[in-house]
Amino acid sequence: MLKDEYHFLENLDYDHIKLFRKRVVGLILATDMAKHMEDLKTFKAKCESRGVTLLDDNVEQFIERNDEGRPKWEDQQDLLEILQHAADVSPPTRPF
Repeated sequence: MLKDEYHFLENLDYDHIKLFRKRVVGLILATDMAKHMEDLKTFKAKCESRGVTLLDDNVEQFIERNDEGRPKWEDQQDLLEILQHAADVSPPTRPF
């Protein structure tokens, strides 16, 4: 049983808890090396289709915005997952 003092989601409604869970599960699955090449290919394709490059300061183009000007949830999730994956892959290369 979760103690009340540790229940940091208690003030969220059911829909927000579902979104939080979906985001966390996605981030955990982003560390799966079995999908590394597929994820990298998808990320590269999305960067190319939106004109995001290493040489230009245009990373904001990766996340599309809806009609209200708010960032799209799926694009935010994709970026978070690729960052999580990169952080998970990097520790073995640290000694070099």
